[in-house]
Amino acid sequence: MFILTVPTPIDSAKRPDLTPLEKASATVGRALKARAAQGATTTPMVIYESTVYPGATEEVCVPILERESGLRFNTDFFCGYSPERINSGDTEHKLTTIIKVTRDGCSIHSHKEPERLPAWRAAIAHVPQMIYLADRSIAENIAFGVAAADLDLERVKLAAQQAQIAEFIQSSPRGYKTNVGERGIRLSGGQRQRIGIARALYKQASVLVFDEATSALDNATEAALMKAIEGLLSRELTIVMIAHRLSTVARCDRVIELEGGIIKTQGTAQQLLDVRA
Repeated sequence: MFILTVPTPIDSAKRPDLTPLEKASATVGRALKARAAQGATTTPMVIYESTVYPGATEEVCVPILERESGLRFNTDFFCGYSPERINSGDTEHKLTTIIKVTRDGCSIHSHKEPERLPAWRAAIAHVPQMIYLADRSIAENIAFGVAAADLDLERVKLAAQQAQIAEFIQSSPRGYKTNVGERGIRLSGGQRQRIGIARALYKQASVLVFDEATSALDNATEAALMKAIEGLLSRELTIVMIAHRLSTVARCDRVIELEGGIIKTQGTAQQLLDVRA
């Protein structure tokens, strides 16, 4: 999956400058070509977090992706946006009618197939920088959103082990029944973060997004956690990591460095280190 979030500056006449959008699309197009040359078997998805006006993705971005990659839209790769800008008074491009994210070439917001949107959401798990914890047990917070009667304790324990929090839980007097307090006040910052990571792993999603998820962990705990995450890697799992520390993304297949909202450089972690040297 490729996610593009680039700015769109305007000139003195308030006309949008599509240069950043076009350059980012060309970069992704070349990445799609390289990916295909390496023999990738899954069909990639390109998501535009925002573009200039309804239709810009198809009219501007998709042709660039096809030109640079040599691939065909909705056959060799899929594309969508979430959302494009909706203009007041526009009777054609409304919230209910514009395509946002596509799957298999069809909108996940299709009224004819309402199961598409919850299936898409179920496929993605997000670990934010700040974890919300309810005033409930550790097990209920890991399986957040699941009724207590439906909670799979063995799955909770597995997620806790993978998130390097199981040892702490087992050492607590009430184990997985330990109450965390309001907003997790009885836990340290690192413990709260690891429960958040366990929550994402409990979901067993195919895409995990870590948004500075390890920022509250010390170096030793982060290294142990990253090793555990590395053990989860497979062709069926995509991990997107957002981090300031290069050590956090050292095991990623591709590292993209952003500066001022645009791509500064990309490659492996070692290649970025070589550039900085």
